[in-house]
Amino acid sequence: MAGSIVRALTAGLRPVVQVVGASRRRGGRAVSAGPAKAPEAKVWRMSMVAEAAEQLRAEDSERGDVVAYVGGAG
Repeated sequence: MAGSIVRALTAGLRPVVQVVGASRRRGGRAVSAGPAKAPEAKVWRMSMVAEAAEQLRAEDSERGDVVAYVGGAG
């Protein structure tokens, strides 16, 4: 994944967007690999939570730069 991002940045493509599923995000590996290979990249993390909330919940404060509550299924 990080290799694709670096190739796109090197080719001058902007913006480059990477979508990472929850199973790949555990441990931060997928999110942290890009900056190590392309330190000039601006990494911005958005986390989606399948619940509803009126405001940012304390337990979600470290999920990403932006947390989007998208409601539950049903």
